[in-house]
Amino acid sequence: MSDKNKNPIYAAIKQQKPFVYFHTLLFNENILKIAARAHKSLEMDVSMNPQGDIYIGHPYEFYKYKNMIPPPHNLPFLTLLDEIKKANLYLVLDCKDVRALPVLREVVKDFGAENVLFHAWTTALQFKPYPSEIAVEPHWVYEDLPLEDLLNLKEATGVPMILSARGLTRKRLDADPKIVDHITSLLSGKVESVNLNLPDGEAPSQTVMDKLLKHGLLTWLNVDKVPPSEFPKMYIGISDHLTLTSDPKDY
Repeated sequence: MSDKNKNPIYAAIKQQKPFVYFHTLLFNENILKIAARAHKSLEMDVSMNPQGDIYIGHPYEFYKYKNMIPPPHNLPFLTLLDEIKKANLYLVLDCKDVRALPVLREVVKDFGAENVLFHAWTTALQFKPYPSEIAVEPHWVYEDLPLEDLLNLKEATGVPMILSARGLTRKRLDADPKIVDHITSLLSGKVESVNLNLPDGEAPSQTVMDKLLKHGLLTWLNVDKVPPSEFPKMYIGISDHLTLTSDPKDY
C-alpha cells in the first residue's frame, strides 16, 4: 500500500534538509542509463500535441522560441515511465498542459505518492503587468494551469507539489511585501514549495525565503545558478548535474 509520508520531500521537511532533483531537456536511452546508474531522480516534462497525444517535452512553441527546432527526439511517454519504474528512480512530473492532468493523476497513483514530486506553473501566480525585465514567452499560455485543478490532483493523490510564478523580480518583491503575503495566504498548507521564478535564476532575498518558510513553503531554487552562499537551510532545488542532486534513500 502506498504511504505518501515516506516521500523524501516530506522527510526532508521533517529533517529540515534541502532536496535537489535531476533535470534534463533530453530524454533518450543514454540519459536514462546515466540517471538509472545514479539511482536518484529524474524530472520529466509532460505536454500534449493538438491532437491530444501526450508526449515527453515542452510545448512546441518553447522549442521554436529557444531555436531548438527540430525538438529533441525523446522517448515515448509510456516507455520512459516504464523504464523509470524499473530503475526505481524518484519521479518528478512537470506538467505543461492542463489536458495531461487526468493522465498524470493516474501516474501518481500507479507509482505511489511516496515516489513522486509534482511541479506546474499556475495562472494563480501570474503577477501582471509583467515588468520590462521579463520577456513574455509564447509557450506560457499552455503551461499556466488553473490552481483549482492542481489542488484537486494533490488532494486526490497526496503528492507533494511545487507551484511556479510569473512576473516577479527581486526588486519587485523587496518593494512590495504584500506579494509574498498574497502567496502565503493562497498556498500555505496547500502545497510544499514555491518557485518565485526570478530573472536569470536569481534567489529571492533571505527575508523573502524566511517568510515563505515561516508559512510552511519551501523556496524552489536552480542550484546551478544560485551561489551556495545564498542557499537557505531548507529548499527544493533542481540541477542539470547529477552530482549535485540528492539521493532519495538518504531521507
